[in-house]
Amino acid sequence: MKRLLILVAALMATMVVTAPAFAVTKIVTGGSTGLQVLGSALAAQYGKESGGKFRVTVSGGGSGAGQTGAANGTFQIGNSSSDKSSSTPAGTTFTPITKEPFAIIVNKSNPIKGLTAAQVKAIFLGQVTNWKDVGWAAGGAIKCFSRVSTSGTRQSFQKLFLGSISTAVSNSCPALASNALDRSSVANSKSGIAYVTYAYTIGSGGATVKTLPIDGVAPSLTNVVANKYKFWNCQYFVTKGDPAGDVATYINWVRSAKGAAVIKAYAVPYTGTYDQCIAG
Repeated sequence: MKRLLILVAALMATMVVTAPAFAVTKIVTGGSTGLQVLGSALAAQYGKESGGKFRVTVSGGGSGAGQTGAANGTFQIGNSSSDKSSSTPAGTTFTPITKEPFAIIVNKSNPIKGLTAAQVKAIFLGQVTNWKDVGWAAGGAIKCFSRVSTSGTRQSFQKLFLGSISTAVSNSCPALASNALDRSSVANSKSGIAYVTYAYTIGSGGATVKTLPIDGVAPSLTNVVANKYKFWNCQYFVTKGDPAGDVATYINWVRSAKGAAVIKAYAVPYTGTYDQCIAG
C-alpha cells in the first residue's frame, strides 16, 4: 500500500494543467442601450457557436458613445440606434442589422388604450401636460421621461414622432441615461410615459410596463414586417472604415440566418445597405 501511494504521488507530481488549445479572440462592442439587450444575446450565441474561441463584450453608454468609440478605437464595433448625423465622426461605416420598432410605454395602471401619433408629439413637446386631455380624466399631470441628447433612441424618436431629428423633446421630460432607466421610471410612476426600443417591451422587464398602440397599431415585429407600424428605424454596427478580419466575420454572422435566428426575438433582421434603410 505504501508503495502504491508513493507511485500515485509521483504520478500526480508529473501532471500539468494544460492551456486551452486555442487563444480566445475578444471583440469589444458598445454604445446604444437600445441595442444592448440584443447585442448581448448575439454575443452569447456567437461565443457558444465558436466553441469559446470568440468572446464579444457588450457595454452601453448611448449611440453617440458607440459612434465615437468606433472612430477612436475604444470599440471595434459601436452600436447605434440612430442614423448618421452631423455629429457622426468621419470615416465610420454604418452596417444595418435590424429594423427596430420604437414604442411608447406607460405605467401598467394607466387605463389609456392607445394614443395617436399627434398626441405623442404634443406630449413630448410639452404642449399636452395632463392625462385628461388624451382620455384619462383622473390621470393628473403627465410625467414624461426622455433620454440624453446623445442617445440614438432619442434621435430616432425625434425623427419618427416629432418630425425631425433636430426637433428636441421638451425640457420638462427628465433626460435619462438608458432605455432601462426610462422603463423603470415609468414602472414606478403612475402618470409616467416614455419611449423605448421594442426590446425593452418584452420579457420580464417589459411586463413591468404597458406598451401602447399608436394610431391603433401595436408596435410589434409582425406589424413592422407588414408595413402597418411605421415608427421603426434601423439599428447599426458602426466601424472605423469597412469591417475587416474577425470583426467582419462576426458582422457577417449576425447578418446571416444564424444571426437572424437570434435577432427575430428582439427586432426584424435586416441585411440591406445603409442607403436602402434610409430610403425605407
